[in-house]
Parts: sequence; structure tokens; C-alpha cells
Amino acid sequence: MKKYFVKLMLMALILTGIFPACKADVSAINNAEDSTTDNANDNTDIFSFSEEEQQKINIIKARYSSIPTSFAGGYFITVPTTIPSYAIGEVKNEVLQAGIDAINLVRYIAGIPDDVELDAEYTELNQHGAVLLTAVDELTHYPEKPEDMDPEFYQKGYKAASSSNISTVNLPPTTIFRYMDDSASNNVERVGHRRWILNPPMKKSGFGIGANRYGLMYAFDRTRGVVDYDHIAWPSPGVFPTALITNNLPWSVSINAQKYGIPDINKTEVRLKHLNSGALWTFSKNTPSSTDRLSTYYNINLGGYGINNCIIFRPQLDDSFKYEEGDIFQVIISGLDKELSYTVKMFDM
Repeated sequence: MKKYFVKLMLMALILTGIFPACKADVSAINNAEDSTTDNANDNTDIFSFSEEEQQKINIIKARYSSIPTSFAGGYFITVPTTIPSYAIGEVKNEVLQAGIDAINLVRYIAGIPDDVELDAEYTELNQHGAVLLTAVDELTHYPEKPEDMDPEFYQKGYKAASSSNISTVNLPPTTIFRYMDDSASNNVERVGHRRWILNPPMKKSGFGIGANRYGLMYAFDRTRGVVDYDHIAWPSPGVFPTALITNNLPWSVSINAQKYGIPDINKTEVRLKHLNSGALWTFSKNTPSSTDRLSTYYNINLGGYGINNCIIFRPQLDDSFKYEEGDIFQVIISGLDKELSYTVKMFDM
């Protein structure tokens, strides 16, 4: 499994693209460290996995290992044609299902409904988008029409590109894990790819796969209807795999405003504590932040990427630091209508 993880992580450098947003003002954060260990290391119970936690770990490992990242004979039954006459081709069902399985895995980890289904209409639409992006050879949600492309074909491709997560990578499970990272400087302000995948009302999705590159995941589905939730975090409360986190990954918490109110960057404060060492990072409006990878970052984005009211924070970690099994982090968010706190326990995939 580790060789597959390495391959997935390398894809992070080439993913770009995100939906447009109503941008909230970006304020700085305060990166404070507390070298004290308090009494965390005296409480040995929290540093071991309970039977329930171990059961969830086993399920995550099994589901992760079952998602293929290579396919004999390639991805297609019929390869798309990206020059006149344009044709969407036909993707192998096992390739598409691998993408759906990856969506459902991260939703399971996050604690939201994990029974998203593959939809043929979304996939057909997104194949038009994959051909269009390949034809213009540009990663954009608003591709221009090639002069020799049929207007109806173009309109389908445009609709797909403007309603999907898009990537320069065309393998669905790989793109899902990279979308969840959302650490690029043009993504970190809103982590929109991630929030669309973790959108509770999503019930169906589909993929578009370009002949050589470019991939799409339909994101605007809400056919599940209303889902009650408290908050949706990534990394998520409880056990969390180190395979899906890097030092430059931004943490995020989308909150239910009916339970916590709308977060205000002038009032909200986030405290992230590494219980193993006692290291503490405090995020508020008063400390500078940067969208550069590996830099401290803090923002509140109220845009409707899946669900709105998202608090985003990233600690600046020492080069020698690596998330490892047994790491436990406590998140405490104050300045809401009521305090929100949870704990994340890392495990090795």
C-alpha cells in the first residue's frame, strides 16, 4: 500500500483549479508554541486505540487497500477523440467505480453518509468536459469553444467543467485523494474541492476522464436532500490515517450555523494542540498568514462550497516533523455561539 500512497502524494504538485467564490477577507494567524507537555503524557489511555477505534481503523485500511490505482489495458473501452470529429469514448466501469469508492472512503472517515452512487448521466456529461479540456489543453472551469466543435457538444462540456472538481490528473481515485489535500496556494483559502466531496446532501457523482490527462468529478449533486450534521472536519475527529495528511495540508471545519452561529473572523479563535509534545498553535485575526505551502495559514470562508461557514487553519511545522501513528491533536474553537472541540488520533495505513 505504501507504494500506492507515494504515487498518490506525488500527484499533489500538479493539481490546480477550484470553483469561484465570494471571498471572505483573509486575516492573519498567530503561530504560538507551547513546549509544555501538561499532563497529556500521564494519561496513557488516550494514547492507545479502543476496540471501537481499532474496528474503524481496520475498515478504513480494508477499503483503502481495495481501491485500485492501475487497470490492465488502460482506462477505456473506447478512447475519447479530442480532434474533429469529437467523441466522448467509453470508460471502463471499474475505473469509474474506483473513484466512487474513494469518495465514499473519505466520507466514511469524515463521518458523513458514505453511499454515494455512480451516475451515468453525470459521467456522460463529464466525458464531454474531459474532451473539451483536452481540446483546449487548459485547466479551467470556463473553457472557450474550439472553432470546430459542435455547439451542443461544447455546451455539455462547458456545463461539466463549471460544475465539477477538475484536475490535470485523469485517474478518479488519485484525484479524489488529491482534492482532499487542497494545499495549493489558489485552493487553501477555501478548500473547495474537499468541501464539495464532503457535502452531506451529495448522493450521486460521475467522472470525466481525458485520453491522456484532465479529469473531472461532478460536484453539484444534492439529491440526498437535507442531512443533519454538527460539523464536518478534515482531518476528522477520531481515528485518521497518516496516508491522507502531509505537513502542508490545511485543516478545515465546516460548522452548522444553526448550532454554532456564523463564524466571525474577528471573534473566532482556533487552538490546535499536539497532546504528545504539548506544542500549541493559536489561530486568530491577529497573526500573519501565507497561502504558500508549509506556511501558517488562517481564514474563514463563508462561500457555498458544498456547505458554507468553513474555518481553515494550517500550522507551520518544522521540516523534521512527520505525522505518525499515535499522534493526537486536540482542536478547540472559541468565539462561536458555543465552543467546539474534538480530538484527532493518527494511525498508519
